[in-house]
Amino acid sequence: RLLVAAVADSIHLLVGTEANSIYLLVGTEENSIHLLVETEANSIHLLVGTVVNSIRLLVATVANSIRLLVATVANPIHLHAGTEANPIH
Repeated sequence: RLLVAAVADSIHLLVGTEANSIYLLVGTEENSIHLLVETEANSIHLLVGTVVNSIRLLVATVANSIRLLVATVANPIHLHAGTEANPIH
């Protein structure tokens, strides 16, 4: 599946395959960029967004439950990495 749409200066790209379930979403709406990559095999989720100079990065795997969050909103930075076995904050 491939979907490309330009509405109000926004671009959305979706690429999906049922075999490995990869989804890519790129959108620019009011200077915001969102990137989502997902695979069902290892459940990896990647999200990158810039909205009003804020960046959020999320990487998660269900197998080892690793979550990484980096956000810059008004120049704050938040980092979170955790696993269910040994959560790290």
